Amino acid sequence: MSFGYYMNMEKISLEIAEEHIDFMEDNLLDEKLNDCLDIDKTILNIKNGFVAITQLVTFIESFLNTIITTCMLNENELFLKMNIEEKLELICMYYKKDSQEIKSKHYWEYFKKMNKIRNELIHYKKRFYL
Repeated sequence: MSFGYYMNMEKISLEIAEEHIDFMEDNLLDEKLNDCLDIDKTILNIKNGFVAITQLVTFIESFLNTIITTCMLNENELFLKMNIEEKLELICMYYKKDSQEIKSKHYWEYFKKMNKIRNELIHYKKRFYL
């Protein structure tokens, strides 16, 4: 953080996620084998999906961290260690906005599912449930 500049992961995380989404295949069936699953395409999709999901969550968390540190001018480490939902609540409280306006949207549900999958993939568990 020399000279007042710092690097955040927002731009690069979004670019990485978009690149990996672009590499994913829509058609996973091998036409030559009468609709059998093409395992190579499936594995490649899982790899690209893993990168896309982790980078999208990184993008959102980095964006919230930037709001907290830059817009709210608060560098309290405690706030940066909060989970994403707590950070959203803090930001909404600071700007006197109703967080339910965001949480009631369908994309918030998509994000929660994506974040849950990301957490299950990153934080090893003996069992994996969605």
